[in-house]
Amino acid sequence: MSDRDLDTRDRIFKVAAQLFAQKGFNGVSMRELSEQSGVSKPTIYYYFGSKEGIYRALLQAGIEHIRAEVTRIAAMNLSVRDELVEILKMKFRDCQAYPEYSKFFISVHMSMENLSFIDDFRRRTDEPMLKLENLLQRGVAGGEFRSDIDVKMAADLFGSTIMFHIWRLLESRTSENHDALAEKIVDTLFNGLRKNTH
Repeated sequence: MSDRDLDTRDRIFKVAAQLFAQKGFNGVSMRELSEQSGVSKPTIYYYFGSKEGIYRALLQAGIEHIRAEVTRIAAMNLSVRDELVEILKMKFRDCQAYPEYSKFFISVHMSMENLSFIDDFRRRTDEPMLKLENLLQRGVAGGEFRSDIDVKMAADLFGSTIMFHIWRLLESRTSENHDALAEKIVDTLFNGLRKNTH
């Protein structure tokens, strides 16, 4: 694929992510996608086949990106605590670099639209959550975390916290130190709120 083709696809992707995040799948027309991106409808059909094709391509790109990043971080052979921090840092960097896509993926998770391909995507995003549960289980087995924690609940809390802070960062205009925030979140979640008795 030529650089021109890649530029055209990226332009369609960016506009589609913005519109789908704002209006949902059913609220966006191909005409609107064409007008906002400056790309003709026949060209959009050529690259993606349909509006659903664009939506699916966005979802697939997100899944592949997360898989690649999680694999990269896992290969760093960090402690579980530090691996969690790196995952958060990665998510926050993505949020800063690609705000349109971050808003799109949050909107997909929050969507009330009854669309089979969105349900399929949600099932596929269970994979990172299972990896997170496995990571936390490793922390329990290695003595980094208490042996009596509910690993699934801890993973759910961590995932929900990531989602909340990504949304907060997307909506704020502050220049918060995201690396420091990642450290603070992990320490608060996994050191607990109880007073240190030592």
